[in-house]
Amino acid sequence: MLTIKQGKPTTNRFKIFVPPSFRAKENEEILCINPHKKTGIKGIIYGIITEKWLHIPDWICLDTYNLNAVELKELLEKKFPDHRNQDYVKILLIQQTK
Repeated sequence: MLTIKQGKPTTNRFKIFVPPSFRAKENEEILCINPHKKTGIKGIIYGIITEKWLHIPDWICLDTYNLNAVELKELLEKKFPDHRNQDYVKILLIQQTK
């Protein structure tokens, strides 16, 4: 099972933005841990998209994080060193299971 230190929004289907080097496969189980609340949510990866930051529509980022793509990229680069200087991002589409 994969583990990632990001929480999830209130829906049962959600997106997590990870560095392009993050290894994941469709149908793989994942545990998303909210680093502030120290709570975890299990899910299944039902899709993976790797895309250039410049090509990601703002609505995809606004839908999950309430930030446009540029703002989200800047925030992730500040919080997570693996996101720095990356032209691409991997988006994990996750269905909550527990």
